[in-house]
Amino acid sequence: MGIKVFLIFNLLLSFSSSKADIPDCNYYDTVDLSHIEKQNGSYVYEGIVIPANLTGEYDFKMIPYWERQPETKHLRGCLCQEKPCVRFCCPRKNMLPTGGCSDGFKEEISRSYPYLNISLEDGSIETQYINNQTIMRTQYYDYDEVLGLRAGEYSLFENGTIYINSLNSYWNIEEYCFYPHSDFLESLWIVVHHCVEIYTKEIQTQNYCPISFIFLKYFPPVMMISIVCYILTTAIYLYVKQLLNVLGKCLVSSFVCNIILYILELLDNSSLLNEVCSLTGYTYIFFEMAFYLWTSVISYHLWMTLTSLNSNEPENRFLVYSAFAWIPAVLFTAITFVINLVWEIDPHYWNWMPLVGFSECVSMSSKWTSMVFDNGALTVTGIFNWTMFILTIRYIRKVKKELKYFRQRQDGTLNCLEFDGETYFLFLRLSVIMGLSWMLFLSDLIRGENEFREVITEVVEYLNHSLGIFYFVLLIVKRSTLRMLMDRIRGQIVKLC
Repeated sequence: MGIKVFLIFNLLLSFSSSKADIPDCNYYDTVDLSHIEKQNGSYVYEGIVIPANLTGEYDFKMIPYWERQPETKHLRGCLCQEKPCVRFCCPRKNMLPTGGCSDGFKEEISRSYPYLNISLEDGSIETQYINNQTIMRTQYYDYDEVLGLRAGEYSLFENGTIYINSLNSYWNIEEYCFYPHSDFLESLWIVVHHCVEIYTKEIQTQNYCPISFIFLKYFPPVMMISIVCYILTTAIYLYVKQLLNVLGKCLVSSFVCNIILYILELLDNSSLLNEVCSLTGYTYIFFEMAFYLWTSVISYHLWMTLTSLNSNEPENRFLVYSAFAWIPAVLFTAITFVINLVWEIDPHYWNWMPLVGFSECVSMSSKWTSMVFDNGALTVTGIFNWTMFILTIRYIRKVKKELKYFRQRQDGTLNCLEFDGETYFLFLRLSVIMGLSWMLFLSDLIRGENEFREVITEVVEYLNHSLGIFYFVLLIVKRSTLRMLMDRIRGQIVKLC
């Protein structure tokens, strides 16, 4: 409820600033001019002159999930008022600060004469060459889908609205963009943004979009606090030698992975990584996969240690664990890179690719087909972790039950209502250390739109992005760890004296 009030408040604030809008100009016909200097009372954008009377200051930006999102005040110009615009998508990794795109598409179509067939109000068809129109580059969004349309399967109107026969729906200019390719003779490829409203002939419908994607943009303090807790926990484990056993080294490795992931997410949400977007994306994939594998390593090690009578740890065990975690992560990242390199330019394979650097730098596309690459790995490691957890707690409960039975036989008493809080707290610690909460991310695979699912998604999102706090409380803020830390500090003080 509080989240909805917060978003409504921001929406009202954006409405209060609507007086800055350019008269008779759709927001999606404007471009950002904040990087362009004014010359002779006008602005030159991609070779097109925009007069000062067609500019205005905006303190919001339009996004597919909600109508408006608060943004730092910036200058925008109405690019499409004098000359019609045609919108082509541009991957995030190719977006330029000026709003242009570095994918070489403009140079490609300048060598050909692609055209679009426009349906006029009187029912006639007019051919418009793309080279004679203003080419505007717009961004991809999560849940985008590429559709290949042949002649007769769609109708494109003068105002940019397109009607798709197979979907029986109209898509406005903000709800799709053309896939950047020069071959318009065989088929028309468009990218539809499924997270925006679509208008059918009968009713207005809206596809479901997870609200969790918005929370990372509005509530980064949770992640920042979690990062600080991760760093403190890692530092204490490295400082106290007793903690740096095989389990401690595995935990530190997983902490480092998560610290890097959180930092990359925060920087990406702040648009600070655009110039190294592809590198950021593959770096994120590598450490994300490594983190999943380290949780599996930790789960296996805890199960083996707690259920084994042999307390000796081989010297090379951590090296074996490291090879298991880092090598598959490298292979997975390399496979993802090769698939993108080979298939990226072909729209036929677009919906089947683990897209990196398109909608965001640190995430793949969220379609069902591409989620196999990301959530597939999470599912496998999650099932393994849950298996290790169940086997471990079954063994602990069995041992506890036998000890309790032996104690009761000696005392001659029987207490069926005894609550073993220490054991259940141990199970809680094990569930966090074994990374079981990450398995809850699979709830995002459930499609549909209802308040219960939104609440579950919110809880899971906050839980997984505040894990650093849980680790710090469960591993550091306990008597045995604090005692070892104080002993270490006293020893250092004695040496200095």
